[in-house]
Amino acid sequence: MRTIAESTYLATSPMLLPATSSNVVASWLAITHGLRGANLTLCNGPTSGLDAVNWARLLIAAGRVERVLVAGVEPDNPAVRHVTDAAEASDHEAYGEFGAPVLFDGAVALVVESPSSAHARGVRPLAAIGPYARRGDHAEAVAEVRALRPGPVGLWCVPEHPEGVRAPAPALGAAAGSAPVHDLSALFGPSSGALGVLQCAAAAVWLDTGPGDGEVALVSAGTGDAGGDDAGAALILTAPGAVAAVAAAPRPAGGVR
Repeated sequence: MRTIAESTYLATSPMLLPATSSNVVASWLAITHGLRGANLTLCNGPTSGLDAVNWARLLIAAGRVERVLVAGVEPDNPAVRHVTDAAEASDHEAYGEFGAPVLFDGAVALVVESPSSAHARGVRPLAAIGPYARRGDHAEAVAEVRALRPGPVGLWCVPEHPEGVRAPAPALGAAAGSAPVHDLSALFGPSSGALGVLQCAAAAVWLDTGPGDGEVALVSAGTGDAGGDDAGAALILTAPGAVAAVAAAPRPAGGVR
């Protein structure tokens, strides 16, 4: 963008343009690991990670795939700092007031698959995906998934918010009872679209450690209208025992294995 703005498109090379695509990460993951089937990149701002996890579930439920690799990636480099208005920082300036990085720099990934797929591969699921909602208001999204999956919330991973990491922001809306609240940006820095995948990975590990009876994990990203984001999304994850393994259903014509 900076090159084109300063010197027009004549300063670019057609050989380099594919690397500027937002889908380049997903494409290289597919090429490197021999993945087939649908290849999607979601650029929905703060809700992108949770949106991607939900789309993975929809693809599986529709019989299009047996499993999906969901990855959330956000780099910290001069180009990103220019776009996000984050100040250029030296190594000793890369961390904020509470010890978290100024920006998340890395990737997180998880595999979403059907119970029958996990059983066929001989792997033990860490968590099961529950209700999901994306609404213009964060509180509405949280209320919707809580209505669909009531019960005690043992862990709540909240969106990034400007008030800091000491307490949830007022824009977060309806609380989840007395559930412990965790802002993962306090540890890893603002994660943008990667946050939802990071939250789901953390929730899966927490669920695998043995939560209390019936406890679920609530993850939410994007503060919606109240916080200046275009939307808020919420997702509930449960212990894998809540989903029984089932035999593979007949696949529709054109299904990808």
